[in-house]
Amino acid sequence: VYKSDKLISLVTGASSGIGAETAIQLSKLSSHVYIVGRNIKNLELVNDKIIANDSKCTIVPLDITENDALDNLAKAIIKKNNRIDVLVSCAGIIEQLSPVESISE
Repeated sequence: VYKSDKLISLVTGASSGIGAETAIQLSKLSSHVYIVGRNIKNLELVNDKIIANDSKCTIVPLDITENDALDNLAKAIIKKNNRIDVLVSCAGIIEQLSPVESISE
């Protein structure tokens, strides 16, 4: 596996969990990773790990549930880079879980 000096990646949900680890691993292959999430402090930690992999990183504090927010971000990235090569959507919210027995069909 080699690192592309031109690969542009966008990862949502990158402030924790699978999204964060995906962004870090992609940074080993990508020249620039855009990381999206709501928790700026966690995004900064991910940013540090990406920079340690000798990649560029842009932190994008964003709630993707806001109307048109992700669409506007994609347009801005494409305007700057002419493309997005890799898009990984890991954003999600898990609220308090209920026992299976309490869920109606």
